[in-house]
Amino acid sequence: MGAREHGSNTEEVIVPTMNAPLNTTWGEEVDFPSLRSMQMYSHLVGARYPCRSVPLVPRRILDGLKSQGRESIRVLDPFMGSGTTALEACLHGYQPVGLEVDPYARLISAASVQKLSKEDIATLAHFGAELSANFAGARIDTSLKPDLKNLELWFAPVVITDLLKLKGQIQDFAVKFSHLEKFLLAALGDIIRAASNAERQSLKPYISTRFKKTPGDVLTLFRKTLTRYLQGAEAAADVVQYHARGVEWLTGDAVSFDCPTKVDVAITSPPYINAMDYVRCIRLESSWVGTGNEAIFKSIRTAQLGESVRSKSRTISDAVTNIIAKEFAAVNSVDPSRAATMAAYFEDMRANFASVHAALVPGGAYHMIVGNSTVRNIDVETHRLLAEIACTVGFKWQHYFKYRIKDHRTSLPRNGRGGKINYEHVITLVAK
Repeated sequence: MGAREHGSNTEEVIVPTMNAPLNTTWGEEVDFPSLRSMQMYSHLVGARYPCRSVPLVPRRILDGLKSQGRESIRVLDPFMGSGTTALEACLHGYQPVGLEVDPYARLISAASVQKLSKEDIATLAHFGAELSANFAGARIDTSLKPDLKNLELWFAPVVITDLLKLKGQIQDFAVKFSHLEKFLLAALGDIIRAASNAERQSLKPYISTRFKKTPGDVLTLFRKTLTRYLQGAEAAADVVQYHARGVEWLTGDAVSFDCPTKVDVAITSPPYINAMDYVRCIRLESSWVGTGNEAIFKSIRTAQLGESVRSKSRTISDAVTNIIAKEFAAVNSVDPSRAATMAAYFEDMRANFASVHAALVPGGAYHMIVGNSTVRNIDVETHRLLAEIACTVGFKWQHYFKYRIKDHRTSLPRNGRGGKINYEHVITLVAK
């Protein structure tokens, strides 16, 4: 595979190794299929979680390791999100290791990777079948109301009542089957937006005045979602090599963490420079499943990379300053505040690279999926800058490919606004 390694002025041959994604060449554009109609095992769990990674990327990487007979692999994802990489690790028989600051995302991750037995699946199916008969007379426990500002604005009274009934039913079920509670709570979270007054096609919740919304029926939505979840669980149950111990959670966060036992490979998709406000995106869902309230949301927001508040607490190193100098100057000339946020983002990512480098075995690879950004109409090649920054803490940029994003979630007219990212780039960094 011939290519010029970034930062070099001469052509050199990049030799394929176990760290390169399967069957790709440097700079190749890979044509991944659309996932909208595919049954992706338990990737069906938490399917409405915002900005989910494409599972075909970690799958291709892990297929390469599997084809070389690599067993007992530990796979790190420091930005775990909804658990895409973790589930692919489990499907390959590997141990997922991760970090995630958002408790709602951790719940989705745990539900995604849980391998259910045939008995568990039958028990959950029975619960779904019995819901209709029990729903009319189900208890309404007002103590289960979420701590959510303007609750009555987001949800009609009948929807609040039905959600309280459903949450009570799940709670009663969990008394006997506590190990299945997260699975049901994930399904509950997945129907919240559809049952609310909020526009479903926008990642950030708002009530549209242009597009009238008729909230879905809670019971119908939940039973449909649970059926879909169980289809994924049944497919996963048939995977003999499935690693069923779940995620090994590390303490700390993506910027600073310790990993007592080394990992063999890391695969992740970090936030973009223009960070998606995940807290705002999932606050309705998180409130209802019990993983979030206003105090928790505030805490999570300050911990998320790409948030403007982090620029006030970060000292930018000379290494980062030198690498992003051109882009920083361009953005700073039109928006100093946004430029400071951008610099803090890259400094945070440098700290992430250092922590991951320390966690990897010698020669281990860090595969990162990232979209380039437009900041105040200035193009920023995020993947290139991140690769250069990674090299300052002991990595070598060994491989690179990209793919077109086919499954954008938002479909409302936006008059050209919104910064939609059409390509994601996958860089492979090897720990020297």
